[in-house]
Amino acid sequence: MNHGEFEKLKKRVFRFRELKNAISWSNRSKWPGYIIHGDDGSYWTCRPVDFDRLIKAGYEAAPIV
Repeated sequence: MNHGEFEKLKKRVFRFRELKNAISWSNRSKWPGYIIHGDDGSYWTCRPVDFDRLIKAGYEAAPIV
């Protein structure tokens, strides 16, 4: 993923400061459970295709319990 693709992808994610808020929003979305622990310390909810791309780029899935 190059810089331009990453900038476009970042516009498609929703950021939350707290994991519980990301989980709550994600559970009401079309694709529940796709949450990344972002490099800015926040949690990013995203589409499955973006989740896979972020994982391949080295990001970690958020610990959902």
